[in-house]
Amino acid sequence: MRLRIIIVLALARLMVAADVSPIEITHPPKYKRLADYTREAIAQTLKNVPEVWQSQEDTIRFRIVARADDFRAAVGADLPDWVGAVTLFPQDLVVVRSPDLSRSTLREYRSTVVHELIHLLQGQYVPLNLTPVWFNEGVAVYYTGEFGLRNRIVVSKALFRKKLIPLEKIERVLKFSHLQADLAYAESAALIEFIEMVYGVGTVVEILKTMRSGVEFERAVMQATDTGYENLLNQWEKYLACKYQWIFLLDIQNILWLIMPVAALLAYLSIRRRNKVTLKQWNDEETYENSDESNI
Repeated sequence: MRLRIIIVLALARLMVAADVSPIEITHPPKYKRLADYTREAIAQTLKNVPEVWQSQEDTIRFRIVARADDFRAAVGADLPDWVGAVTLFPQDLVVVRSPDLSRSTLREYRSTVVHELIHLLQGQYVPLNLTPVWFNEGVAVYYTGEFGLRNRIVVSKALFRKKLIPLEKIERVLKFSHLQADLAYAESAALIEFIEMVYGVGTVVEILKTMRSGVEFERAVMQATDTGYENLLNQWEKYLACKYQWIFLLDIQNILWLIMPVAALLAYLSIRRRNKVTLKQWNDEETYENSDESNI
């Protein structure tokens, strides 16, 4: 009976393991703890991504590099310093800079790992070269939970200044400066947010499912949203104008600029009032002294 229980438990463990894509991480000898941290970040993320992107047949492969020359050799190109990792196909491999090489915090490193994991999973499901760069980057930012208030403020500022990047130019994001890339990623995620909120949660997955059956991107978008691709982009621009127009006011710098004049005015009025009180006290004291002298 005991042997039977042990066998059942062993089978259960195998079944659980089979539900998770195998993970392989290569790293320099001194980076074992970082590799374990990376594996944990991947495993946690896999619990929350769409199931259709996960295939037990595909291995999740990461390579951690700690030297600039190794990173350059692995990716085969000179990339901007702000690029923390690259997902390579057909190798199905993510090459990621160690935190000391990229000069990032562990939190930023984890965000990079998760971002590239989404690229890898999406690319294994539908080749990334079949979808626009804005879609790929938007999905990665949106699905990793990176799209927060800071990103929305970046989009809002660009909208206010009429400096939004045309979507077709985002194809050249690896040529952008760090600030331009931040805007490109934030814009892309804002468009994914729009698709998910307006056309329903899971619309992005439906687009990819349709593409997996052999339909090209714009037609897959039309089938999943029941609207033309150009019309969808026009609606997104209206969505931005409505939802993002004043978000930039939440930027702490803007808040400080709004508060400082008010604070200065209040300080001025307070000082003026205090001076009046002081002068009145002096006058009262002088009157009292004069009164005493006249009584002598």
